[in-house]
Amino acid sequence: MRSSQWWLASMTLALLFPAAPASGQAGGAGQGDTGTTHLVWMDATVLLPTEVSLPTDYDSTKSYPLVVALHGIGGTPAGMMRLAPLFTSSGIIYAVPQGSYAFWARDRIGYSWNLAQIGSGAPDPEATAWSLKYIADIARGLARQFHTEEVYLFGFSQGGAFTLMAGLNHPEIFTGLIAFAGGMNPRWYAPGVLERGRRIRAYIAHSPEDEAVAYEVSILARDALEALDYDVTFNAYEGGHVLRPELVSDAIAWLREGSQRPK
Repeated sequence: MRSSQWWLASMTLALLFPAAPASGQAGGAGQGDTGTTHLVWMDATVLLPTEVSLPTDYDSTKSYPLVVALHGIGGTPAGMMRLAPLFTSSGIIYAVPQGSYAFWARDRIGYSWNLAQIGSGAPDPEATAWSLKYIADIARGLARQFHTEEVYLFGFSQGGAFTLMAGLNHPEIFTGLIAFAGGMNPRWYAPGVLERGRRIRAYIAHSPEDEAVAYEVSILARDALEALDYDVTFNAYEGGHVLRPELVSDAIAWLREGSQRPK
């Protein structure tokens, strides 16, 4: 297994400014106000890394399936990269981007695909839209670089929800979607979006024992897609909010089965 890093521009920046003075209070930034600070969010182009692992016997003259994997909220690329050998040993290029938005997750820096964890005042719809574009750009760029037309999106927890959102909004890019403990709400999608993506295969997996993300959100995703004639495989597994290697191996077997179908 060979690994490398791939960089892509994204938009995210938080600026710290002194809090605005209370009504009727004189002063402000630069006028002696030493009050608490608050976040002001600005668009800014930055380069964010994506870690890429190639199959052991990678041959640049051949085409391989590509899987782009999205970590959960507070996660890191390193966590998802532990699964890389499962993919690369199956002849799959495996790529893990870093979530767009960093925050302090307990005792370390973690990453998110939106700003829901920041609380009120964060521009979450805009942040989500930027992440969806960022994920699509990563997939397009890597598919072009590695000459593949077979691109899958794979995610766990928040990454599972963004797998469905990004994939269903960009059916021109993705062959299939693998969403663990993610789920969806049809109201998240503009009119006509879900109808456009019917050719995409979907593998949705969730544990009924999950106490972090409600099992029902994946049931809703399954039912909504099946009602629109999507090819959906659903796996209800035991163990709660976990992503065990054997569960991922089942999803890889599903991917390889579809990959071998006549096009």
